[in-house]
Amino acid sequence: GFRYIKQISLWIQIVPVIPLENIDGVPVGFFVGKYDSLADPKDAATGYAKVKSGVFYKEYDNMDHFSFMVGKETSFNNDLLA
Repeated sequence: GFRYIKQISLWIQIVPVIPLENIDGVPVGFFVGKYDSLADPKDAATGYAKVKSGVFYKEYDNMDHFSFMVGKETSFNNDLLA
């Protein structure tokens, strides 16, 4: 209940907003899981649109936030190494 909401509220206050539109001169790729509950694909697409030096964006089926670390599906590595 309240304790959880208080913790989330404190977390939101300390997380800085990163001005993505200022990122330039370094290649940036977004590897997005379509079922990511921590980094929603809509938010990822919006963020990618703000990055001036974006070079790669792809949403991967059947993947979430943790699939990139511990998932059995590793086809994204082909895109990462390309």
